[in-house]
Amino acid sequence: VFLFLIPVPLLGVVGVFLMVFIASRIISLASIIAAFLLPMLFAAHQVAADKLPGFLAYRGEVQGRYSVPLLCLTAFVGFFIIWRHRENIRRLARGEEHRFGLMKK
Repeated sequence: VFLFLIPVPLLGVVGVFLMVFIASRIISLASIIAAFLLPMLFAAHQVAADKLPGFLAYRGEVQGRYSVPLLCLTAFVGFFIIWRHRENIRRLARGEEHRFGLMKK
């Protein structure tokens, strides 16, 4: 759904996810950071689209107004993803979170 509603900010979030995952090999860390950045990148894109006409050819707005409901939805989804990762956050804090590709012996 977000790919259709907010393709440019979502591509940014996917890019951040991939960079964090490649650097850390921890999927939950990449997911948490991407979820945190989702509403921020959406809001930044809205502001940039307002200030720069034709910015990336997609505004995600209706008649030049900011999409507050969509911003609230991205914030809710981001919060929900982080909330669902609360056990992973505890393991990350303890340094016990599983790294992708490393097997315990």
